[in-house]
Amino acid sequence: MTVSAVAQSLRQSKAVEGARKSYLENLESMQRVHLDPAMGALAVESITAARVEAMVGEMLRAGRAPKPRATS
Repeated sequence: MTVSAVAQSLRQSKAVEGARKSYLENLESMQRVHLDPAMGALAVESITAARVEAMVGEMLRAGRAPKPRATS
């Protein structure tokens, strides 16, 4: 399976579980904008921590900052 197929499957599972529409929209956006261009076509078995860290590093260098988490 590709990374894109697994991400799609996760989104479908979350929808079946009753996730909020806004959460599902955020998952779709993250997949479309960040995940698919970087590694969507790759086989899941080929993904390593180093590959994910490289993708995150590229995103940060491009000026994309992690979304801040709400504190409670």
